[in-house]
Amino acid sequence: MIDPDTTTLTPVGGVLPAVPGDKDGGSVNLKRRFFNLRTLISFLIAALTIFTLVKAWGVDFQQTLSQMSKVNLPLYACAFAVYALTFPVRGKRWQRLLNNVGLDAPVPILAQTILLSWFVNCVAPLKLGDAYRGYLMRKNERMPLTSTLGTIFAERIIDSGALFVILMLGLALSAHIMAPGHARAIIYVAGLFMAALLVILALMHWQGPRVMRLFPARFQDLYHRFAGGAFASFQHLPFVALLTFLAWGCEIGRLYLVTRALGVALPFPGVLVVLSGGSLLLTVPTPGGIGAVEVGLAGLLTLFGFDHSTALAVALMDRVISYWGLIAAGLPTYLFSKRAK
Repeated sequence: MIDPDTTTLTPVGGVLPAVPGDKDGGSVNLKRRFFNLRTLISFLIAALTIFTLVKAWGVDFQQTLSQMSKVNLPLYACAFAVYALTFPVRGKRWQRLLNNVGLDAPVPILAQTILLSWFVNCVAPLKLGDAYRGYLMRKNERMPLTSTLGTIFAERIIDSGALFVILMLGLALSAHIMAPGHARAIIYVAGLFMAALLVILALMHWQGPRVMRLFPARFQDLYHRFAGGAFASFQHLPFVALLTFLAWGCEIGRLYLVTRALGVALPFPGVLVVLSGGSLLLTVPTPGGIGAVEVGLAGLLTLFGFDHSTALAVALMDRVISYWGLIAAGLPTYLFSKRAK
């Protein structure tokens, strides 16, 4: 039951729900999960993807490196600072989603937990960080794992919807810049992606309980808690939407400042298209979307008339912040934070 005088949840009987790979309630052995063959293969695939892109496009890598070396450092530092603001905003939004299912935790704790989970996503494939985020809240805040994972699933759906809106807005404002065929192709791909998410939600809502009757009672209970956490999160949507667009505004600001720091005059509608289109590629199951996101960002930039070398320079400098910056901030947090143990 929820204790109204604290920010934690006390499970009935004082027993914490089990976490996969955590039979005794101890810490998850993330080191074993990071440094395995599957993770190595993911990084190799990502490296091969970028190498293939450079070769196929005939990129002058010396020109790319030269442009990267001329970055305006004060502007680039501002890009780091703006990006960092996304974590307290996302922490506040997650607090609202948790409140929707009767749970609560302080925003600083939630922001740090999000940082840790994003760090894990950067070094392990298949979005292990999302499960890790649920595990941390179960271990540290005594929250039920399945309901917490339901809020994280809802968060992913809400983010995808926001990105779709930002992408459509960017395409509409870029109609006079982009070739119509390119814009249509992006709309079709993004539309299929969103349609797939909506179909999944519809199946969960109307067919999920019926399908789960085929499974043992334990799995039915887990599903109902997960689905309950997910659908209950879609309350107070105006406030959640405001925080969502504020969070993505920080990411848009990051890319805008990166382009300006490199002297690349990408129009603001183009920033919306490149950022949202590239972010949707984070769903690729490589660690942190590495490989796919770089290729996507560079490819989208070429649609706005930039040469391949310049496009790759922007993509790599942006990923220094959004990928390598996460590792630089997340690794010491993971190593020294008591919450991560």
